[in-house]
Amino acid sequence: MVIGSRQVCRRFHQIYCTSPTGEYAVELDLNNLKNSPSMTFSTAERLRRLREYRRAWRNLQWTTETTLQLTGDTILRLHGSILGRCEADTGSNRFDFMQVPSQFRNISRKHWTLDIPNVQPNDFELDTLQNLLVVMERMCVTLSASVELAMTITIV
Repeated sequence: MVIGSRQVCRRFHQIYCTSPTGEYAVELDLNNLKNSPSMTFSTAERLRRLREYRRAWRNLQWTTETTLQLTGDTILRLHGSILGRCEADTGSNRFDFMQVPSQFRNISRKHWTLDIPNVQPNDFELDTLQNLLVVMERMCVTLSASVELAMTITIV
């Protein structure tokens, strides 16, 4: 939308290209991103960070790197900036979560764990927008000579 209106006439082009607010709007539009009202930076600082972000992606230059030690049957899920992890083969009912850091978006790394008693996870899913964790368990039930598979879903 911003790019199209910038091309309509010279005046719009001038407005968008001579002010940090206009340039920021153009950069967001070019990258198919939206403004984050929770950021407390000035528009000029947001524009600088956005350009650094684009440059880093264009050149595949990571600002931080994290190595995870995985053992056995690890279940990993990434939703937004939250990475969830569970070691399914250990019989553990502990879920580890990490907020993935981003210097461009001013997001710091955070860790937390969640223990869910009496649950043996087979899989799980996250929905950070709803603050939702869904844990699936596998239970085998034997009926005469056949085995039937049922699933238990725990919503946290």
